[in-house]
Amino acid sequence: MKHLSPFILLLLVILGFTRAGKVTEPNKPNVFTDDKQTEIQKQILKKLGKFPRNWDTVDFTKWEMNAITIYLNYKKMPANLIEVEVGTKEIAQTTLDVLVANGYEPRKEWLALFVHAQMHESGATGTAMTRRLGKTAYNFNTDSLDFTPVK
Repeated sequence: MKHLSPFILLLLVILGFTRAGKVTEPNKPNVFTDDKQTEIQKQILKKLGKFPRNWDTVDFTKWEMNAITIYLNYKKMPANLIEVEVGTKEIAQTTLDVLVANGYEPRKEWLALFVHAQMHESGATGTAMTRRLGKTAYNFNTDSLDFTPVK
């Protein structure tokens, strides 16, 4: 009986590794070339169309394998946080739509997508400052967009 126990243990380990390999295959990241990245960014901006009059620029500051960070810069202070939420969610959803149209699977690839809203202004002494307003993040676990205002 003592000799049978290590055999069974070894058999279970082998079966476990074989089975785990089939169940949990690692995701293969979808790596965009610089040309593809530039093309997708152009598609995003084209799909967004003419910016609302309060938007200044939309900047793609980080674009890596599974992480994209975009900044929505306002010309002047938005009327309220609902305006900020709608703006950042529109950019995030447009980005997801374009990525999916280009064969990217955000949920499967565990995409970290953040769209920050901010406004450049001057402080009391004239120092250039940036006021953070809020951000929308893509949650790949729930396949949803979540807005968080800056506190």
